[in-house]
Parts: sequence; structure tokens; C-alpha cells
Amino acid sequence: MKKICGIDDCLKTHQPKQHYEILRIAKKPKCKNGCDKPQVVAKYGLCRNCYAKELPFVERAKLKQYSMTIEEFEAMSIKQNHQCLICGNENSVSRHGTPMKLAVDHDHKTGKVRGLLCTWCNLGLGKFKDNVELLQKAIDYLNEKGK
Repeated sequence: MKKICGIDDCLKTHQPKQHYEILRIAKKPKCKNGCDKPQVVAKYGLCRNCYAKELPFVERAKLKQYSMTIEEFEAMSIKQNHQCLICGNENSVSRHGTPMKLAVDHDHKTGKVRGLLCTWCNLGLGKFKDNVELLQKAIDYLNEKGK
């Protein structure tokens, strides 16, 4: 069954699924940069294109939670030769193939920054809850069963 779209006096006929999609997009708030596209990254109020253009802004916002500036992040990265402190990789790649910068590793109890890690090493530590004993058990397991 076809419906008449009621958005902005539209007289086009749409299939129900198309109609729902048009309404869903129309209800989304617009990008805060005024480019008239819907927000995709709601946390920053930006559409996909503006989010990509404003990456330094996004990085500043992320670093703010660690009380770091971009300059301090870059200095730490240079000190580490732009490499992860665990695996030595320069950058990691997401599961979708997009390159990712080094992540800020911090102590969850104190909030103190420990260094920069690739995303995978940072996630690995997080999955083990920064528990040295648990990590040692994982190492022992791999040594015993991984052969």
C-alpha cells in the first residue's frame, strides 16, 4: 500500500518503508555546522562529512578527559617513536580497515596517563581489567596450550 508523504507538503507517493525512512531522517537534528544534513555523530552534533573535517576538534574533546592537549599527545607520541608501547605497531586498523591513531592508555583507578597504545593492545588491557594476575594466567594458558 502506498502513502502520500506529509513532509513539507510533499505530494510524492512512497512505499511504506521509504516513507518511514524519510520521516526518520527528517526528525533527526541538523548538523551544528549548518550544512543542512542530519547528525550522524550525535555526541558532537555533526554530520559524517563535518565530523571527518573536524577531527582535530574531536581529538581535543577526547584528550580533554585525560587533561591532555594535542601538543602533549604529539610529544608523547614522538617520545615513543609513534609506536605502541606493547606491540610496537605504529597505527592500528579498525575491523573496517580504517586507520586509527594510538590510544591514550590510563589507569582507571587514578586516571593517570600511562602511555600510548594501539587500539587492540588498549582494548586487550581493558578486557583483562588491567589485572596483572589475570594477564599472567592468560600468558600461562597460552604457554601451556598454545604449543
